[in-house]
Amino acid sequence: MTLGDFYDCLDGYKERIDTEIRIRDSLNHILGQYVAMGVNASKKNPYPKKPLLAKDEEKNKGFTTDSALDAYIMAMAKKGAK
Repeated sequence: MTLGDFYDCLDGYKERIDTEIRIRDSLNHILGQYVAMGVNASKKNPYPKKPLLAKDEEKNKGFTTDSALDAYIMAMAKKGAK
């Protein structure tokens, strides 16, 4: 390992740590929003039933069975062949 390779490893490690800090900060902010909602919840503004970042399950339902995935793959293959 050369000195340049070592510095590349240090740069990558620093980037990974910075990314982890940003992720933790985002999660702490979301947690703070939940705490604020829980403390200040009222009948007009109740605590949310779903997480704030939850996506609509109907839109993102995806494939539930292997046969559904196989049928999708076949349909896309036929569509691409035309």
